[in-house]
Amino acid sequence: MRARLALAGLALLAAATLQAGEVSFESAGFKMAGTLDVPAKNVLRAGVLIIPGSGPIDRNGVPRLAPQRPPIYRQWADAMVAAGYTVLRYDKRTLTHPTVEHK
Repeated sequence: MRARLALAGLALLAAATLQAGEVSFESAGFKMAGTLDVPAKNVLRAGVLIIPGSGPIDRNGVPRLAPQRPPIYRQWADAMVAAGYTVLRYDKRTLTHPTVEHK
């Protein structure tokens, strides 16, 4: 229960201290979609790239097969932005371009 309250408090703090924006970039000829979270105040320390794990996981860290799971990558990003870090998280190529074959 304490952990949930701490996460809820951190989420409220992060919401007041961050600016999020949709971004895209090209990788191997495919347009990739992501979110760039930036501290609202100019207190940048460094940048963090959250790379999705195995399986069909979106930029927020929610598996397609278990959508009830918490958005762990978004929670990580909120915490890091609250600490002054810029964070980029993106959808896997197989989520944005489902016809891509795995090699």
